[in-house]
Amino acid sequence: MLDLSWYQKIFHFEITAIKNYSAGKSLMGYKLVDLSLLRTFKIVGKSYVSDFRNFRVIAPRTNVEKIENSDIFFIIEYRNHYNIFKKLQPYLNDKGVKFLGVIINPVLSAQLTQEPYLIDAGSILPFSTSVSTLRHKVAADLFYLVKGFRLDAIKQGLILNSKFFSLSNYYTKLGAAISTKNPKPIVFFRIDGYKDRSIALAGKQNNSELICIQHGSVVKHPKFSSAIIDEYLSWSDHFSGFITGSGAGCKTIAIGSVEFDELFEAASNLGKASVSNKIKLLVMPPSGKSLSLASDKDLMIELAAGLDSNKYLVTLKPHPEDDNVNTLEQAKRFGFEYLNAGAKVLFENFDFVVLNNSTSGIEAAIFKKPLILISASINNIVVKHYLEEGVGIFATNSDELKLGLSSIENNYETFQEKCQAFTENYLTNHGNATEKVAEYLSSKICVGLPA
Repeated sequence: MLDLSWYQKIFHFEITAIKNYSAGKSLMGYKLVDLSLLRTFKIVGKSYVSDFRNFRVIAPRTNVEKIENSDIFFIIEYRNHYNIFKKLQPYLNDKGVKFLGVIINPVLSAQLTQEPYLIDAGSILPFSTSVSTLRHKVAADLFYLVKGFRLDAIKQGLILNSKFFSLSNYYTKLGAAISTKNPKPIVFFRIDGYKDRSIALAGKQNNSELICIQHGSVVKHPKFSSAIIDEYLSWSDHFSGFITGSGAGCKTIAIGSVEFDELFEAASNLGKASVSNKIKLLVMPPSGKSLSLASDKDLMIELAAGLDSNKYLVTLKPHPEDDNVNTLEQAKRFGFEYLNAGAKVLFENFDFVVLNNSTSGIEAAIFKKPLILISASINNIVVKHYLEEGVGIFATNSDELKLGLSSIENNYETFQEKCQAFTENYLTNHGNATEKVAEYLSSKICVGLPA
C-alpha cells in the first residue's frame, strides 16, 4: 500500500479517487488492468522529458528583483489565463498596482517571451531545485519498482509519480520563492490543479493571501473540495453556490466575468435575430480532456453529418486543446465549413450552437443563440444548467437531434428569451466585471493583509 499522506493537502481529490480505486477502474485516465508494464515505462519516460522542459534548468535566475518589487502575482498556466491577465493590465496600471504574471507552462512561455509583465517560472528557482526534484522523482520511481509487491501497485506508483507527485515538490518551492519575502497576494485561475495547489500551499504557509478568479464554467464537483485559497471571485451567486457546495471551504464573491465583458458590448449592438433560410449550425466538439468524453466528439460530428445539407450549413470548430489531427479531415469529408481551434468565434453569425459541457454555451447565450447538447448519455452532461434553464435541448441520436432542431426553429423567440434570462441569472456586472475585479485586487494591496 502506498503512503499518500505527504500529498494529502495538494491532492485531496486525487487521493480520494486512489483510495476508492479497484481493479478494472480507471486511475488518472489510465485503466491499469489493461496497461502493460512496458507501456507504463513509456509513460514514465515521457514524463521525464516533460520534466526537463518544465524545469528549464538552463534558465538564468534573473527575476528575483522583479519578485521583490511586485505588489501582486498571477499564476498563469494556460492561454485563457493569460487572456484574463492581459485584460486586467490597463485597469491595474491605472490604479498604480505593480503586478507580475508567473508562467508555469513552458510551451506558453515560449510563445509569450516578448510580452511585458511576465516571467518564466524557471527563471525564479535555482538549478539546484530542479536537480533535487529530479532526484526525488528517480528515488520514488525506484522505490515503487523495488517495494511494489503487486504489478498493479508498481504501475499505480509509477503513473502517479510521473503525472503528479514529484512535480508538486518543484511547484511548492516555486510558491515559497514567490511568497517568502513580504508576503503579497497570489492570484490563481483554477483551484483544482496540482501545480496551483502546490504553489498555494507554500503561499499559505508564508501568509500570502490567495485569490482565485473564475476562468471557466464550474459545477458542484469533489475536485473543488478543500481548496487552499482564501477567496474565490465567481461570475455570479449561482457559481459561488457551486463552489461552496463542492466543499471548497473558502469565501466566495460574485463579481462577474472578465472574459465576457466585451461580448456583452458586442451583443448589445445587435438587433432582433431570426433563423436564417439555411440554418447556420456551429458544432463545437469537446477535446475529451476535461469534463467531456472523447467519444462524444465523434458522436457530435457523426450526427451533424447526418443532417440535410440543403437545410443546414454546418461549421466545425475544434476545441483549443484538441490535438486530434483528424478534425480537419472530418470537416472536409463531410463538407463542413471549418474554423481553426484558436480562431475567435463570432456567435452572431450562427443560428444554433452544438456542444455539451463547454463554457462556450454561456458565450452563445449572451448572443441569444440556442444550444443543442449532444452526448451518448444524459449522465455525461455535467453542466446541467443549460438544460435546466431551457436555453437548449439534449440529443443522443439522429432522431432526437432533428426533433430538437425543429423545436428550436419553431420556438426561436422563446429560446432567445430564455438565453437572455439565463445570462442575467448566471452572470453579474455585465460589461463591468473587469473594472470590479481590478478594484477588488487593488483594495487588497491598499488595505494590506488581514491581521
